[in-house]
Amino acid sequence: MTLISAITWIISDGGAAYLAFQLVERWRVLAGLAAEAKRIVAFALSAVIACIVFAVAVTIFNYVEIAVIPSGWQEWVEALFEIAAGAIIAGQLLHGRKVLSKRN
Repeated sequence: MTLISAITWIISDGGAAYLAFQLVERWRVLAGLAAEAKRIVAFALSAVIACIVFAVAVTIFNYVEIAVIPSGWQEWVEALFEIAAGAIIAGQLLHGRKVLSKRN
């Protein structure tokens, strides 16, 4: 896996959601939360992780394979919103596959 493919995985392929769920399950502080609180924290963490990785990729590497580099503040807000929303949706899908499928 190259650095660019890892960045792409985190930003757009559900990697941020996977990392967030792993953090919630492994951190003692977060592991003690109620199930619904853990789920909300995981979604928030996935959005934050994806946005940070996107911002780092754009500013440091000046290259992101999956998106056009934002030029103004409005484009930055739109790009970060899209990234965060995608990460939360991926988190919902991961949660449904991992947790909810075990209930049935």
